[in-house]
Amino acid sequence: KINDHFIRFWYRFVDRLRSDLEFQDYREVYEVSIQPRLNDYMGIYSFEDVCHQFLKIKGSDVLGQGIRRASRYCSRDGSLEIDVMAELVDGSYLFGECKWSSSPVGVAVYYALRDKVARMPERYRNSARYILFSAAGFDNNLSVTAERDGVVLVTAEDITG
Repeated sequence: KINDHFIRFWYRFVDRLRSDLEFQDYREVYEVSIQPRLNDYMGIYSFEDVCHQFLKIKGSDVLGQGIRRASRYCSRDGSLEIDVMAELVDGSYLFGECKWSSSPVGVAVYYALRDKVARMPERYRNSARYILFSAAGFDNNLSVTAERDGVVLVTAEDITG
């Protein structure tokens, strides 16, 4: 797996389309060959990594305590995937989803995350905290629910400072 986002982008799009980019209008190449795949690329490969980096740098400020370790979670049978799972210094666990989309994230994403956590072993469920990352922000219903439930919401603006 290539860990450098620039190199990954280069080999995923530019190198593969080099001839097209040299001999065709680059705007058309972008519209036909890159733009339709860009959201998937950003969501799958880049935005999640950016969210994890944000937690490493700003996690203790946002959460009020340090993080012992964090990673993506995938069950052994592959039936359960969570973008962020972190053990916090106080022994509790943080669970999160990273959403790269053009529309604000709603409460369904939070409820789906809670349902996923409910399927995990009890030691994780009993001390669960939640964080949601969204490139497009959050709708009002989720903002109200998050404030009530203590869910941390992180926007692209929060990440980029």
